[in-house]
Amino acid sequence: MMIKSYLRKLGETELSFYPMGLGTASFAGVNMVGSNNYQKPTDKKINELINNALIETQASENNKLIIDTSAQYGESELRLGNYIKNNQDKIKKIYICTKWGLKFKSDDFAVQDYSLKNLEQSLENSAKLLSKIDLYYIHTNPSVKSALLKSILDENSEIIHYLKKIKEEEKFGIKNLGISISSEENLKFLIKNKFLLKEIDVLQINANIILKNPKIIRQLEYLNIGIIINSIYRKGDLAKRNTKEGLQEIFSEVLEINKDAIILTGTSSAEHLKQNLNYVKNHIENDEIKISYYTQNFIPTTISKVNEDLSSYFKIFNTKNSSLEKNNNSNLSKDFVINNIIDILVGSLKTRIGPEPDEEQRKLFYNIINFYVQANMPIDTILTWGPKKFFNGKEENHIDLSEVLSFQTLMSLNNKINSVYTPGLQIYLFIENFEGRFIEGDHLENIFESYISELEKLVKVLRMSKIIRIIRTQDLILVNHNFEELTAQLKKNYDCLSKYWLESEKLGIDNSEKLESFKKIEKLGWFEKIGHDTRDYYIGRLNKILGDTKTHLQKVDMTVRLLACVLVHRQYNLFKLNNKSEPVKLSFLKISGGPKKLMNGRIDVRTIPTNVSKNHISPWSARGCLRMKNNKILPMLRRYNELIKNQKNLNDGEITIEGSNLKISFKTNFLVE
Repeated sequence: MMIKSYLRKLGETELSFYPMGLGTASFAGVNMVGSNNYQKPTDKKINELINNALIETQASENNKLIIDTSAQYGESELRLGNYIKNNQDKIKKIYICTKWGLKFKSDDFAVQDYSLKNLEQSLENSAKLLSKIDLYYIHTNPSVKSALLKSILDENSEIIHYLKKIKEEEKFGIKNLGISISSEENLKFLIKNKFLLKEIDVLQINANIILKNPKIIRQLEYLNIGIIINSIYRKGDLAKRNTKEGLQEIFSEVLEINKDAIILTGTSSAEHLKQNLNYVKNHIENDEIKISYYTQNFIPTTISKVNEDLSSYFKIFNTKNSSLEKNNNSNLSKDFVINNIIDILVGSLKTRIGPEPDEEQRKLFYNIINFYVQANMPIDTILTWGPKKFFNGKEENHIDLSEVLSFQTLMSLNNKINSVYTPGLQIYLFIENFEGRFIEGDHLENIFESYISELEKLVKVLRMSKIIRIIRTQDLILVNHNFEELTAQLKKNYDCLSKYWLESEKLGIDNSEKLESFKKIEKLGWFEKIGHDTRDYYIGRLNKILGDTKTHLQKVDMTVRLLACVLVHRQYNLFKLNNKSEPVKLSFLKISGGPKKLMNGRIDVRTIPTNVSKNHISPWSARGCLRMKNNKILPMLRRYNELIKNQKNLNDGEITIEGSNLKISFKTNFLVE
């Protein structure tokens, strides 16, 4: 079966949908949409509208059209139900969502009734009108207080018990439960108290709420709950909404909020529906990535030559979707697939740093990957990533070509794995902003935020949102852990490790396992002594990066703080993605020294292959530049001190990347030799 790359998965429902569904408030018979030009649509218009939507979205049993209604929307359920009764052949193509809790009253659209009696009556009536219900929402409005929401969702609530029962029994066809939210306060409350969402599969949210709150958008991803977004036309400034270009930008922005977010369009006009579908199509079909270079300075070739070579070098970003729309390799044996995936991940010294994993490590990789292959799931793959550009004596908060090169490496891995295993990889970049603040200070928070935001934008511009997911560790901890408790543990780790480091330096590193300070860090979960090789590696790395901008003692303190973070990761299993299997670990940073078991299930990869450049640097410690080699324009990586040394030969320029109706630009030096 062909996999359509534009379809979006609704949370953990295992269902995929077209990125836009149909809202029905306009069917109400009264002006619920707030339009000065509202006219009650005829049955003929409703039939035409839904039929057009089914055709335009290529709806089928495996690609259903979401149609959203509510007990509050006047005649909407009745009129949608009439369509269903008269078009029984189309019912398998439709995923029907309705709501309860707000009651219809022609002169007051905010009447609340969250009693069990109303729930039972509302459900019976909705089911009678609609014939079937797939998703049943708790319908809220801004006047619903968090305390009321908590009372509804509390595990001891008769409401949640009833909803859970009808979901388990699939009463009236209900397989999924949701909450429709129109209050920023309630959304923040639910994220903070995610235990209340145990039975909830989908959140429907007003576009304005989440677009005004990037932090909320990020935190929603950690909940693994389906996201449906309404009220697109109430989002953005009026000037933008009054032009086709502005509306295209609004639709693209909303569709990029979350890789699987589905938007709703509420309309009774076939023309308006077509217009909105075109905005969605323009976004999902605009696959071409354009890369261009600009400079006013001297370069030893023409701009057109640079652009031609850059387009050729980064062509992978324009061919990625071909690997997603193909038949599953069902004829290949499981062992063949798993071993091929391992071979691709391990690669060669052209793409890998360090030796090939031994037999014991290959067995470990086999067991990890086997879990995902058995379940036919994308292989969870994690990388930790620095929260800023790490340059000597100068804080950098902008991405550059080195990040693009890193993403190219990850894209190449995924595409190769796609050739033998269609689900491919799901890559999580854990951006260590929580750790960065602890190691270097809270004063860098704005720099972290700027860099990470640009990294997120790059993912969207390169259309890699389905492959790469960026996670700020600060947000992850706030959602999944007790922040105060974890922070206190981190401080304890630091105090104990610091005491051990200084005491062992004084009394002897080789036999430091006998020290009382070592026994304390061992109780905390530390594996073995911190030997000479580990200390030399970390201090040597900081010497390269920081030069003489920090004293030796300051570098020791930064190293101890880093190790305290490593330990807290282990104590809280911070990067655990599921309860059944470990992820595959990749890294753009090769670490020398330290306990061998920490390297289990990990492969160190090069930012850029050796046939292009033998100089490997982690993307957050490098600046990507351009040079001419053998009459070809090629990228290269340079550290800060190397840039200073070659400053006379480096001319300023800028690369712009365009895709997904978005664009990003960054400084790119050209080495003139």
